[in-house]
Amino acid sequence: MFEDGACQQINQLNKTGWRTTQQADDWVYYPQQYGIYAQTLFNISMTPATVSVALVGGCCAPNRYKPSGFLYQDDGSSYSLTGHKIVAIADRPLVQNLTVTGWYMKKFVDDHAMNLTLIPSIRHADKQALFFEITAFDRAMLVNYQFFDYQNKHIGNYSSGVLRNIKTIPDITLPRYTRSISKVVELYGSRADPICFSYLYAGLYVHSPFATVAKICAQIASVLQYLSLINFVVVPVAFAIMSVLSDFSFPPQPNSILVQNPITQDSHVHCDYARYVKLGGAWTTCTLFGLRLALDLPSYVITYARSVPFLTINLLAAVPTFIAYSVVLVFFATRYITFQHCTVCCFEFLQVQDIEEEYVKVLMASKHGQEDTTPPQRTSLIGLIWLIVHEKLWQKLDFKRIARSMCTRAFIKKCIRKLFGVHEHIRIPFAIKTSLTLLLYCLGQLIPLLITQMIGVGGVVPVHVCSWTPYLSQFQYHPDPMSFAIKTFMLMQIAVYVATLGAGGLCMVYSLGILRRFTKDILLLRKGDYFLIDLDDSIRFLGVLIGFGFTGTLYFMVEISVIGTLITAIIQLDRVRDVVFRHVGYGVFFASFFIAFIVQMIQKRITNLVFVENRTRFSIQNRAPFLHYWYFMMLTSMTRALTSYILRTLKLLFRYPLFSVRVDRNAETWSVRRGDGGFTAYCGMLLAEHEYNNPIVLVFVESLLDSVDVFTTNRLLGRNVGLKICSQSMAHFQQAYTAYPSPTVVLATPTPVAYSPYTQYPSMQPSYYLTAQPQTMPLPYYHQPGGYIQNNTSCLTQMCLWMLCLGACAFCCNEGCCGPDDCCGAGGGVYNDDCGGCC
Repeated sequence: MFEDGACQQINQLNKTGWRTTQQADDWVYYPQQYGIYAQTLFNISMTPATVSVALVGGCCAPNRYKPSGFLYQDDGSSYSLTGHKIVAIADRPLVQNLTVTGWYMKKFVDDHAMNLTLIPSIRHADKQALFFEITAFDRAMLVNYQFFDYQNKHIGNYSSGVLRNIKTIPDITLPRYTRSISKVVELYGSRADPICFSYLYAGLYVHSPFATVAKICAQIASVLQYLSLINFVVVPVAFAIMSVLSDFSFPPQPNSILVQNPITQDSHVHCDYARYVKLGGAWTTCTLFGLRLALDLPSYVITYARSVPFLTINLLAAVPTFIAYSVVLVFFATRYITFQHCTVCCFEFLQVQDIEEEYVKVLMASKHGQEDTTPPQRTSLIGLIWLIVHEKLWQKLDFKRIARSMCTRAFIKKCIRKLFGVHEHIRIPFAIKTSLTLLLYCLGQLIPLLITQMIGVGGVVPVHVCSWTPYLSQFQYHPDPMSFAIKTFMLMQIAVYVATLGAGGLCMVYSLGILRRFTKDILLLRKGDYFLIDLDDSIRFLGVLIGFGFTGTLYFMVEISVIGTLITAIIQLDRVRDVVFRHVGYGVFFASFFIAFIVQMIQKRITNLVFVENRTRFSIQNRAPFLHYWYFMMLTSMTRALTSYILRTLKLLFRYPLFSVRVDRNAETWSVRRGDGGFTAYCGMLLAEHEYNNPIVLVFVESLLDSVDVFTTNRLLGRNVGLKICSQSMAHFQQAYTAYPSPTVVLATPTPVAYSPYTQYPSMQPSYYLTAQPQTMPLPYYHQPGGYIQNNTSCLTQMCLWMLCLGACAFCCNEGCCGPDDCCGAGGGVYNDDCGGCC
């Protein structure tokens, strides 16, 4: 906000810049004195010396040689008690006016939340002032402020008081309705040892704790934090109570308290629990969503709103969060309002899909019909270009047909699979999909956050540039602190953008490589190549993928920022750059590296053209001269040994942080692989996926289910099962579940059955129900293969027998022999029209 921050045009910019109130030479510019002067102070106890470094000259301060009055004087008489030396502040101020402009600034000034900050760069005026400070004088200053409203009416004053031996000026909060600050920095300085300003900066910023929006959001966030903590305890307790009153098994089963009362058609015991779950999900989502808004809203309104680009970046980063919260909230709310209870649920999401069947057909088929493929010929890029030009291939191609083929859905899918390295017959596990989605979301939040923290308002880069510019600019041949700071900040902006958008974007793309690696590893496992045999806890996979990716990306971006800082320092610091180039660039290091690099390129071309046979990669020709050539090139390659170790170390600094982002990459050697927690978690997930989601096993189980449960799947477990059939099926299930306490059961003599493949499970034999002639006995009885049993066995046994009976009944009805007068009557069962089979 200051005009002429370097204080080199005093009284030259009329009333817009710095000016003195009395005479033009009250404040003068002290020329730069090159070199750094150090003062050493020894105490009487001969303890180690205290050394301080100070820059001399190149700054503006009160004229020491011109007499003046004093606003404040201290003769140093209280030095033994307070440690204050002699000081006198001259009554010759340096003045400049500031104006509050823009609706953003005015709104927060009227909200009494705007602070004024003054940041000076302080030096010593000359070597004499440095000597005075060592002996008996203090440096001090006084800053006065006068505030005016939009009608230019005086509304208040403020004084900083005497500031002794400090390098910072305390910030102040502007009064409400302030529009101009007149005579700001009425800078009064001491004369003998003046505080000399090389640069002065003034700025207005919003003090968040004083802003109304921040106060309201803080109160809301405080309440929502307690509610979230309560939800963290209440929700598990509620689910524990529901688990006691009901059962989370599938299909849903009634609780032990209600087993004596049959479930009727109008009962909502199961759907109410589902409604409560949806209501709890909507409530917890609203709480977390409101907490996120309350915590982030002050940052968007106060911090990011000052810079439109940063506000845009952070708003774009917040869009995925808003969409995710909204989708979850709408899902729970919709399911709670429009929920329809069902007794028998659909099994379609558990069915094996076509991808497993296609995998079994294609990848596990015999290789008799496959043709042997020859390795492609080794063609260089130059040879390929020559072939295209010589044959004029562009004249022989039908570009319209190629364009139509490229626009098809199949071609786009093929390109996407090729890009990510996935196979159309290999299913990516849900754990990888979820982990990658969360990781990319977290990285999308991290990149704009790091940009804001590094080069945003009050970020790390501008603060340190302003702090170190007075000292680092001395390493230039022609020191100019202001131009040095501006150019350094521009270069650091480039470094930060490369680190965040470049390195962060690279890590996001690189993280997707786990899809290619998983496809490759799972194919090897399914073909019998168990080179990854350590089964670790696969539960940790989701956590380590997100943790490694997020932390590794953060460190990688910080590393790129540090490298960019070093490059900026080499560009800006002339003397340091010359020293580095003199000892490294122009010496043996650069020469050996350059010679070895050129020789290596020539050697590679000669080897491929002269000594490697055509259409091969390792077969040699001209063996006798090749041995002499090998020995000669070995001597020339030794020059690179001077730089190879350093280059390998530098490459390690680049590659290790990048490779550590991916958990499917082993960051350590093979012998200590167990020390890499991320890689072992990946191995656990991989082997668990191969063990429990093997497509061959799934297809085999599906074939068994199709042959046994066709009737049950089609009639009872369909998507659109009528409510009447569902209720009646549930009533039969209730009777089967509660019948075991009945005392009216007698043991029946089992009917012997001849040995056959169905001996162990004779109920699966279609003719069994036509030959078995059971005794007559009271109901309820449960048919068992080979006879009847008493109803005094365990509940688990009764349930197993009940399900076995249903399976046999379904098999009988599917064979076309089930009816009121045939299999059911002959087998002793009772035909039930409502159920649609013999029970």
